[in-house]
Amino acid sequence: MGRLKRIAPIKREQRETNLDLFPLDVTRVDPPRSGADSLANVIAVDGLQYTVKSANHRTELPVSEWICYHLAEACGIAVPTAKILRMPSGELVFGSRWAGGVYTQTGHTNTPDQLLERLFAPSRLWALYAFDIFVQNFDRRIANLIFQSVDAKTNVLAIDFSRALLFHPIPFGHPSALPIDCATRKLARVVSRVHSVSHEECDRVLSKLDQINANHLSTWLRHAPAEW
Repeated sequence: MGRLKRIAPIKREQRETNLDLFPLDVTRVDPPRSGADSLANVIAVDGLQYTVKSANHRTELPVSEWICYHLAEACGIAVPTAKILRMPSGELVFGSRWAGGVYTQTGHTNTPDQLLERLFAPSRLWALYAFDIFVQNFDRRIANLIFQSVDAKTNVLAIDFSRALLFHPIPFGHPSALPIDCATRKLARVVSRVHSVSHEECDRVLSKLDQINANHLSTWLRHAPAEW
C-alpha cells in the first residue's frame, strides 16, 4: 500500500495524451465493395475489415467523416466503429469498421418497406433524419443503412457521411436548402409510409446537438491525424 500511495495521480493532460488514437496498420487491401467515395475495403492488424476514405480522393473527406461519426455517437445515433488506419503506403485514412447486415431472412425479400417494417425501434430513423438535415447530408439512402438482426430484433446503423458537413461550403446554408428530390428526403418519404414521423426523436437529437461545443470538436480534431 505504501508504494501505491507514493504514485502521483495522473494529471488531466497526461490522461488526454494517453487517449490518443494509434493508427491500425492495414495488412490487406481489396477493391471497395460499394460507394463512389470509398478508397478500398481493407483488413487491419486487428483482423477486422474496414471501409476506407482517403484525403487523396477529396481533401476534406476523412476529417468530415471523423467528425460526423463522433457527432452521431454523441447524439445517440448508432454508427460502426471509426478508426484511423495506416495504409501500406504510409497514408493515414479514415476507416469505418465493416458491420455485416441482414438484408434477407426466410419469408422476407429485400424491399425497403420490408426492411423498415422489421425495425425494433423505427423512431431512431427520424433521429437520423434530423441529424442528416443538420449536417446537410443529402445522400442518405437505403444502401447507406445497415440492418442487423440481434436476438430476433432488427436494428439499424448509419454509414457514409461523405456528402455531408465539410463537403459543403462554409458557412452552411439553411437546412431547407437540401433539394426536395435528394436521396435523404426521398428516403424520409419512404419511411413515412411505414412509420409515423417522431417529432420527439427529432427534438431529442437537436437538443443533443445544441449541447455540442467547441471543446468537444477540438477534442475530436485533436485525435485526428494532423495531415487531415
